[in-house]
Amino acid sequence: MTRCDSCGMPLHDDTCGTEADGSPSATYCKTCYVKGAFTLPDGPIETVMAKAIDAIVAQGVPPLAAKKLTENIATLPRWK
Repeated sequence: MTRCDSCGMPLHDDTCGTEADGSPSATYCKTCYVKGAFTLPDGPIETVMAKAIDAIVAQGVPPLAAKKLTENIATLPRWK
């Protein structure tokens, strides 16, 4: 399964971000990347993690479990 290189969200047709030309991104999700740019380009990783937790909770996952799911964000390609 392919995951977002910024937050780790699984990438599916309905979760992919978009490139500048409107095509789906093969690298980033729609929470992190829209129209070829990061939604939080200069945001600290903690802000991205909080946004990812909110997105996961919105899908019905309990907050503590969502926090656990985001623990590896710092190891993803965008943050290396």
